[in-house]
Formats: sequence, C-alpha cells, structure tokens
Amino acid sequence: MKKHTLVIWIVATSVTTAAHVTRAATSTPFTGQPATIPGTIHAENFDDGGEGVAYHDNSPGNYGGRYRTTDVDIQTSSLGGFNVGWIADGEWLGYSVFVGATGSYDVQLQVASLFSTGRMRIVFGTTSTPTITIPNTGAWQTWTTVNVTVPLTAGPQVMRLMFDGGNFNIAALTFSTRATTTAPTTYAAVTDRTPRPKPAVPAVGAAGSHFSDPTFGSRLLRVTDAHTRTASPNLSYRTPSASPQIAWNATSTRFYVGSTDGTILPYDFDAASMTATRVAAPGTDGLTLNFYIEPQFSSADPNAIYGAMNTGNPRTVSKYDFASGTYAPIVALDSLVPGLAGYVGGVMTGGTPTEDMTVFFGGASQDQHRYLLWFPVANLNARKLLDTVASTLNGAATTTALNFHLHAVTIDRSGRYVFLYPAAADSASPRFASPAYVWDTATDVFTALTTGGADGSPNTHPGGHGVAGFGVAINHDCCVTPPWDAGQWLMRTLATPLVAWNLIQPVLTPQEVFLSDHASWANASASTSTPIVSATFRYGNNTAPWRAWDDEIIAIETDQPAGTGAAVWRFAHHRSDVSSDASPTTPEFWYEPRPNVSPNGRWAIFTSNWEKTLGADPRVNTHRQDVFLVELK
Repeated sequence: MKKHTLVIWIVATSVTTAAHVTRAATSTPFTGQPATIPGTIHAENFDDGGEGVAYHDNSPGNYGGRYRTTDVDIQTSSLGGFNVGWIADGEWLGYSVFVGATGSYDVQLQVASLFSTGRMRIVFGTTSTPTITIPNTGAWQTWTTVNVTVPLTAGPQVMRLMFDGGNFNIAALTFSTRATTTAPTTYAAVTDRTPRPKPAVPAVGAAGSHFSDPTFGSRLLRVTDAHTRTASPNLSYRTPSASPQIAWNATSTRFYVGSTDGTILPYDFDAASMTATRVAAPGTDGLTLNFYIEPQFSSADPNAIYGAMNTGNPRTVSKYDFASGTYAPIVALDSLVPGLAGYVGGVMTGGTPTEDMTVFFGGASQDQHRYLLWFPVANLNARKLLDTVASTLNGAATTTALNFHLHAVTIDRSGRYVFLYPAAADSASPRFASPAYVWDTATDVFTALTTGGADGSPNTHPGGHGVAGFGVAINHDCCVTPPWDAGQWLMRTLATPLVAWNLIQPVLTPQEVFLSDHASWANASASTSTPIVSATFRYGNNTAPWRAWDDEIIAIETDQPAGTGAAVWRFAHHRSDVSSDASPTTPEFWYEPRPNVSPNGRWAIFTSNWEKTLGADPRVNTHRQDVFLVELK
C-alpha cells in the first residue's frame, strides 16, 4: 500500500485591484484548530480545501473507503484508527499547525511498507528535512518508526510532506522538543593523586539495591544478580565487550546488558530514583532483544536500537523500535555483495541529527571479515562499500593499501571518521599491517597509524584500547614525550591523526607497567569536549606499589591544551578481579570492567565479578559477573 507524507501548510495570499479583492483558495484545519507542535498529528487529519489546496493525490476517490470523502486514500490501521495508504510518487498532504516554541524538534513517523521505494521530505516554508527513506517493514500493517530532526520557528507554519517515492503507508507523526546534551565538562569528584588501596570488599544486596563506594563515596546501583532471569539462573551479565559500543539510548533513559548465553536485556533507567528495571514484555521477566550480536543504540532516536537478528537472514541489519515493539530491516547485505556467507561482525552508529552506520561482515568468524559498509541510516543510496582485502572502495583502489582482514571497527561520534583494526594475523609477518587505520569518509583518505616498526614510520603511538569522540580520539598508550608510564593516555584530532599528545602531565610515580583500561565516550559532541570515562585494571605480575587510579572508575579531562595536563576524577573501585582462574598472571577478558557512559555524562554501567564473590556461572565454569551502575558527579 502506498503512504502519504504529512504536509502542513498555510496559504494566505491576496491580489488587490481598484475594483475588487480576490482571495486565493486556502486550506483550513480538518479538526477546526491547527495541530499543535509538540504533539502527535494523525495522517488522515489533513486540511480541508480539496485537491491542489490541501493535498494532491494522483487518483480519484478514496481507495480505502474510510473516514473521509476525498481523493486521499485512507484505510483502517492495525495500530487503531486509520492510516493514509496507496501513496504514489509526487503526492502530498497539507496540515495547518501551530508551533509552540522556536527550537529543534525530533519527528517520529509511523510507517509501513512491503517495498523499499518510499522517499519523503517534511517541508516547513523554505525549511526541508533531508530525504527520509522508508524501509521495507515486511507487511503493509507492520509498523516501524522513522526519525528525523527539523528546526522550527514559533507560530503558524507551512509544512508539506512531499512524497518523492511511493508505495508505503503513514499513520502519524509525533513532534517532540529535541533534548539538548548537558554532559558536564568537569565533575566534583576528587582529583588528587593520593594512593587509596581497596578496602575490604563491601557486601552488596540483590539487584536493585543501592550502596556507596567506601573509598570515594559515589552512589552505586546493582543492576543484575543471579536471579535476573528466573528461567536461566546464575548466568553472568556484562556490559558490551567493546566500550566504544553505545549501550545507552540518546536520552540516557535506557541501556542494555548482555548475558553469558548471548541474550540482550534492555533496561529502563529512572535517574530521579536511580533505578533500573527491565523493559516489560507480557508473560516474561522482561523483554529480550532478538539480536545475535551486541547491538548499538541509535545516536539520534531514543527509541531505536540496531543489530543483526537471530531469526531470518543473519546478514540483514534491523532496527528494533521500543515505541511500537517491532523490528524492521535496515539493510540486507546479500543485496550489496553476491555470494556472501558468515555473519555480521558488528554494527555502530555516529552522528546527529544525521546518523551514519558502519557494518562489517563477510567472514565465518572474527578476524575473517573483509567488507565494511558505511552509510547514512536515512539514505542507503549514499553508501560506501569497502573491501579491506582487495583494498577497494566502491570498486576503486583505496588511497592507502590495506590488504587485511578486520578484527574490529569503530566510528566516531560525528559519523565521519571510521577506525579499522586489522586481524592479529595480518599485523604479523609477512603483511605487518599497522594496529589501526583511520578512514575519513568525507575525503575517502585512509591513514595508517604506524608504530615506527615493521609496519612503517613514524611512530604515532596507536597502542592500547582506544575510543573516538567527535572528530578526536584517545588511546591508552605512552608516550609522545617521556617519561614512560602505563598511566598515560594520548589524544589526537582525526583531521591530522598522525599527531598525538600526552594527556597526563606529570605522570604518576613510581612507574607502573602492568596496567590496562577500557574507555567510553558516548557523550562527545561538536561543541563541548567532555571527559572520557575509563576503568583501569592491574594485571600480570604487577608488584608496583599501589597508586591512584589503580582498579578505579575514572574520568579524564579532554579540553585542556596540549602540554597542560588533564584532570582525572575518581569515582569508585570497580572491585573486579581480572585474573584468570586458570592462570592468575593472565587477565580473563570477561572479568574486565568495560564501563559504558551515558550520553548525558551522568552515569556509567560497568562489569564486575565483585572480587569473585558473586557465585559461579555453570554455563562457562567461571565466577559470575554482574552489571553495576555508578553516578558520576
């Protein structure tokens, strides 16, 4: 069925002569009053005024035969009420509206289609959204939400929903005031460098219990426990395996955790009461998401999360809409690359209000993937397909020879810069790939972050775990200038990624070697350089004296000039013993804390085995891990 885009417009022109006044035809609100923004506008409530005035429809009569006697086609909707359908290319609808306040608005469109041909724009006077792509939802009454942002001026407006491509249905548009990011640039937590060894491990209650860190006083919440899923007791629960993955939604009101068996559990978060509750699902402990890879929340739409589903084609990336409770495909990778096998390696997004996505795929297991797709979520036609083994981008040779398989891929918060991490085998002889490559998707220049060794010069210090902000990146490596210490982080702009500088100055003493970390930067923005949130952990045969930041959840300042030295705020000991049960000098990956910060910079979830006191996980025969939440203030 086709679908109409909602257009709101007002025409009030006149022609005056000496003899008479002739007024042009105008549309009037169908309900008697202009629709108010913010609010929900139902597609079938377009203005009165007729063809060419309140709407344009290519065919005579109401094909659906419901609700109104016009040429616009209306049918009964499975959502309740009605929807506009049978939309054809070039049609439009008009609606008189009144905007309550000047500002930026998020628009959620409820749409359904059996095709991927739908294209529309929302036009207010001279302001137009980018082209909105309508996805194939699988059925004419299987609904999903598509999102876009539009700046509006207070007062009566002219809005047109222009249907540039047809064959979809539309039920409603919901306008809401766009939430502004209020992520802090500083915190009130202590910034001293006094060593604070961990006291006795504090006892914790069941999931939902609150307590304070005994050393730093920060408030904490236990999110999960052994009974989080009654049908599957004693499983472990964890934050994402890669901290750059965004585990929070855009409004910091929802996050997800994963469990030992790969199940994804979303949680609603109430900041006022500092409570996390599983998203409800009838007849269950709570909703579980049908994704087999760690998903990625949308950077723009708080109700959307992306991943590859357990059912259907494993190489199709889909969106789950929390508002409608439905899944809809975003891109079928088999339609882009013939002869594919294997699965999706990972999905990430960046950018707002225009959101870009990366998907890497093509292999049967990790470190065997060779394809990377980058595209604006609302415009798959603008996609770029990279083959890292063949070193081609959309079939043409890349600026820098790649010739490696992909281990991991991350995207910065602007959506412009993509980090490529080669598989370990390709970083060894004979290829000697660099540890990381930066792809500027605006210029399609690829830059190798070389080590000064067998992979080439200069030494750009690309080591350690890294995280990308908005056009900048930070990694845990040392050092651009000496002295050497493991408690050092480097920062670089992605426009000039070969040039880095030390964040920590002076470094801590005495020197420490066996210290690692995972960092998160979900709250990075174009206008504000917010701190990164990191969790450090000592490992191996670390006999150095205990220092500040050891085994702590910390935040590191990012807005100081190079050479100034960043402040480091200290929030809590994460209390996770990362030593392997089989070999105490070797870290166990799933024991590592891996924090994930909320977009508003006020909260972070992290993984902990609470010094191996949470019981046993029978599925993998290790100590259990749970997810905890810490307040950042």
